[in-house]
Amino acid sequence: LQYRGASLPLLSIKDVAKVKPLADKEDLLVIVFVIAGNDVGLLATPPLDAIEQSLKIDDKTLKQLGIMGSTIVNEHTTLIVDIHGIVESLNPEWFEKYVSARPEGEGTVILYAEDSNFFRSQVRDYLLEDGYKIIEAEDGMIAWDLLQKHEDEISLVIMDIEMPNLDGFGLAQKMKEDPRFSQLPIIALTTMAGDEDIKRGETLGIDEYLIKLDREKLREKVSHYANRV
Repeated sequence: LQYRGASLPLLSIKDVAKVKPLADKEDLLVIVFVIAGNDVGLLATPPLDAIEQSLKIDDKTLKQLGIMGSTIVNEHTTLIVDIHGIVESLNPEWFEKYVSARPEGEGTVILYAEDSNFFRSQVRDYLLEDGYKIIEAEDGMIAWDLLQKHEDEISLVIMDIEMPNLDGFGLAQKMKEDPRFSQLPIIALTTMAGDEDIKRGETLGIDEYLIKLDREKLREKVSHYANRV
């Protein structure tokens, strides 16, 4: 497809996953992503609806190449697309630069606070691929305890905002009020990225707000802050 003066490669989920092909329609959409520094388009049908709800994600039953898991939306089993996995399986050469760059993360310890097992395992795995050492916390209070236990090791904190016991805002406030941790960079990896949330986070000392599972942006920001420390 012609896109911004160049040719855009088009992908379909059926290229790698065991799913039915898209219906033969004239109004297919193309969702554009930037993966490994390249623009790619994913073919899709028009959206049915937009809703906001808490999801319990099953990362085992229907997981396969191109599908990172499933969940129930309005009583329908809904697959969660792994766009990064699709592109990497079809264009592995695009990722060679990341393989050669992985040693830069060696020795850098990251504290990652996230109460969802699904999101925690996803982010942990690709940070480990880049050579970083990860200390995991299931909520903000556990993260605070681990931060004090490993205060001389941790170089960066990545955290969710919505967590039990102590949320991300509370954890950020504790860090910035403590001279031991006030200079540690904080990346919020969250779904709460509205203007009010971002403004509140900036006030509390959060350095970056990223949307969950934006693998490319997370890699970029982690490399930036890890090398800055």
